[in-house]
Amino acid sequence: MSVLDYFGVDWVCDRITDGRTLTAIAEEATVNVSVLVRWIGADEQRSARVNTARKQAGATWDAMAEDAISRATTPHQLAVARELAHHWRWRASKIDPNYKDKVTQEHTGDLQVTQIVRKVID
Repeated sequence: MSVLDYFGVDWVCDRITDGRTLTAIAEEATVNVSVLVRWIGADEQRSARVNTARKQAGATWDAMAEDAISRATTPHQLAVARELAHHWRWRASKIDPNYKDKVTQEHTGDLQVTQIVRKVID
């Protein structure tokens, strides 16, 4: 039994949902990140639960972004907070489809192209 089996998938998922990185989780469990990643991927149900936790972490990162900006009291702190907020929201958008950072447009009707030709007469 590995140390990760001792902690369990709930422990890992709780930390992911809290916004912790896999590196921080691996350090807390005293394993390498590669060991953690392999442990997650070794079981289909465990992998699915971790993916769900990662999607839920998007809300945590969004809250962390708002909190960092609202707590900033100096121009420097605000600049740092904005950078962190941008990163956290970007990160959330890559994991959870509900946090998209781009607007997409769809066209479902017919598209007509009109070409205007100009004739030059000598």
